[in-house]
Amino acid sequence: MSDGERVIFYLIGQALAAKKNSILIFDEPDLHVNKAILAKLWDSIEAARPDCCFIYITHDVEFAVSRSAATKYAVHSYRESPQMSWDFDLISDENNLSEALIVQIIGSRRPILFVEGDNESLDSLIYRRIYDKFTIIPVGSCTDVIHAVVSFNAQPSLHHVWCAGIIDADGRTSAEAENLIKKNIHQLPVAELENILLIDEVFFALAKSFHFDIQVSNQKFIELKTQVFNQNTSELDTICLRYTMRRVDAHIKNINFPTQNLQKLNEYFNNAIISVNPQDIFEKIKFEITKALRLEDYDKILILCDNKNLFAEIAKLFGLTKKSLQQFIGRAIMSSNNLELNSAIRKFLPSIDKI
Repeated sequence: MSDGERVIFYLIGQALAAKKNSILIFDEPDLHVNKAILAKLWDSIEAARPDCCFIYITHDVEFAVSRSAATKYAVHSYRESPQMSWDFDLISDENNLSEALIVQIIGSRRPILFVEGDNESLDSLIYRRIYDKFTIIPVGSCTDVIHAVVSFNAQPSLHHVWCAGIIDADGRTSAEAENLIKKNIHQLPVAELENILLIDEVFFALAKSFHFDIQVSNQKFIELKTQVFNQNTSELDTICLRYTMRRVDAHIKNINFPTQNLQKLNEYFNNAIISVNPQDIFEKIKFEITKALRLEDYDKILILCDNKNLFAEIAKLFGLTKKSLQQFIGRAIMSSNNLELNSAIRKFLPSIDKI
């Protein structure tokens, strides 16, 4: 049998052989056991011994969360002097964050930085390298990041852990950006993280990592700019529509409805809906982007346009796929031989300090 199969039979045997009303303590019950069957295995073992109390000691967040009816604690430290004591936190489910997220947060010994994307995204890869003093937790969209930070800061039980968030610019107004900063949510200086790599200083640092000389790098940057203008021109309406949808969504989310009565609610709702004009928003952003394209205002385009397809164009310029370029960037910004690339990217990311 494999190690995992032997462990499974051992665990089942220990549970079935235990005396009635026993307290059963299992250290790392997930060790050597296939994750696909882990939760079901322990559900079955617990069901077979309803008379027993099960205590699990684990580092596996997924397994901890799978014990849905259990009381959970995050243990931080133990000391013997001046007297024996444990430092731990109860993981409460009375909050607006998922239990899996709470387990991950409380188990961290570093400040938390909520970011967009997932664990495999370019966002997570770069943020983990640049913000190396933080525990990086990707939670999905910018709305999810904002929700996570606000919900986190509303939990008294989490106040010993400091957190912040970082999101794409997404065309927010300066007033909206300032309001987010007050909540410790920072935004990029460009439309999205991929656009950081399109900035000339960052691109040339990346080209240098590939050992291209300045002449070749200049030629590739000219080709890149051409692609930026061409793609954003061909996808102009799609880009403007995405922008319009974000602005309408932000407007609706910021409506504060009165609670006096239904009639007042209806009036307020109708007035709020009338006050936002998607056609007007679309035309204004289209005019602004069209002007930037006509003037070949490259920096302005990076601020206004979200176009993830351009990352693939960077990869082509270096003879790579998107995935291989992403992996290369991850290795390069960690290397002591590529401090210039690390520094260039860091220059255009928000400075986030614990306050």
